[in-house]
Amino acid sequence: MLGHRWLNERYLILTLIEDAIREKGNITPEKGGIYHRFCWEEGHSHEDFEHLAKKSYEIYQSGTERGFFPEYILLKLGVDYSRYSATIHEADSFEVNKRFANYMLEKIEEKGEDREGEMLEDFASYILGCIPGFQVERQKKTKDYHFDGFIRSRGDYLDFRSDLGLYILVECKNWNEPIGPEVIGYFAHKLSVHDCRAGIIFSKSGTTGTHSEKEPRFGVLTILKSYHHLGKVIMILNFNDFKKAAKGENLIKILRDKYEEVRFDLP
Repeated sequence: MLGHRWLNERYLILTLIEDAIREKGNITPEKGGIYHRFCWEEGHSHEDFEHLAKKSYEIYQSGTERGFFPEYILLKLGVDYSRYSATIHEADSFEVNKRFANYMLEKIEEKGEDREGEMLEDFASYILGCIPGFQVERQKKTKDYHFDGFIRSRGDYLDFRSDLGLYILVECKNWNEPIGPEVIGYFAHKLSVHDCRAGIIFSKSGTTGTHSEKEPRFGVLTILKSYHHLGKVIMILNFNDFKKAAKGENLIKILRDKYEEVRFDLP
């Protein structure tokens, strides 16, 4: 696809993973076209090709049923395939494997409350990584802080994403109760300490102050104060938002709506 370098790179790695599974980690260069595309056309090394093929098959053999999905293996590889910034032609694209995304949501529901939130972190990393230009890392740690997710935004955007900055932090709360001011306030603090403009919280049960007009707006007010007093945009995605993205609704639009809710205090 002309003008879709970011997406092409992603599809290339997924194809390599599928071939590695079929060939049990030892892909014959002369068999099929993946070697030619990966090494000759895209300039990757032969060593990288062999390493990715073997590592992909090792993850596939690890015993987890999620290994059936190449997208899961890509998550666990931690490969930076985002060598290219998102182009104007692909900036609004959002292509998700609905079977994989809904499989993870089913597991999140089956497990109930999970304070560790590993499956939710995988889900968040996957769907955010389907946005062209978003390079997502899981479980990034500094000497004194921990991030469930870390996004580098790479692209020339002519929409709200230009307001979010180059780095976006991600938090995941797979809790049965809505998150309140304490969680949101601490997240705003992490954004301030690391000079990040924006963050996304995946909260299965949303936040306090959004379920009823009679309900105190504790969590919602903390989000608004973080924006108007600190200049930090905090976007909360709840389980309904998870389902929309898993069904293929454009996550970029979902995030835009969340951004506008915060900026303009929309109901």
